[in-house]
Amino acid sequence: MNISLTTDQKVLLPVLGIVTSITLLYTSYRLLTPSPYKKIPVPGSRYPYVGHMFSLGSHPGDTVADWHKELGPIIHIRMGIQDWILIDDPFLAHKVFVTNGAETSYRPHNVYGHDYHNVGGKGVSFSQPDGRWKLTRAAALSVLAPKHVTRYMPTIHREAKDLVTRLLESTKKKRWHRPVRRL
Repeated sequence: MNISLTTDQKVLLPVLGIVTSITLLYTSYRLLTPSPYKKIPVPGSRYPYVGHMFSLGSHPGDTVADWHKELGPIIHIRMGIQDWILIDDPFLAHKVFVTNGAETSYRPHNVYGHDYHNVGGKGVSFSQPDGRWKLTRAAALSVLAPKHVTRYMPTIHREAKDLVTRLLESTKKKRWHRPVRRL
């Protein structure tokens, strides 16, 4: 059987061979070379698709504490499709979240936190730590600093009394109340 190749195919065939060879070499290198990083321990009791969700039992805090005693201060668990890294040591947590805060402060999107509570990511609590967040946080801290809050204490006390009065009146009238409606 005689196979004739066009000029384009003759040029493409060596390029395809080189790309395949490089891919195979790189893949085998990655598989055979040990990682310079230590693996984070994973508790053994996990199930397909749900991960460790059903392994937590009726008291998840106790289960996680036992895993930390067994595996160390940092563990990796799967919660459904999410990977969770749990840190039990306050000094490590400080190092991760304060010293390297910009790299570790990603906040996953959720509808309530981002859209409703944070008005589309413009607030402080559920926003990503970017330039806009830093400006918003600085503005909030300038108003909410303890030395500034003391100036507003009479107003805060008056508003608190007014809220309690409205809630009590509503409860007396209807025998129940909806606090959100009265705010």
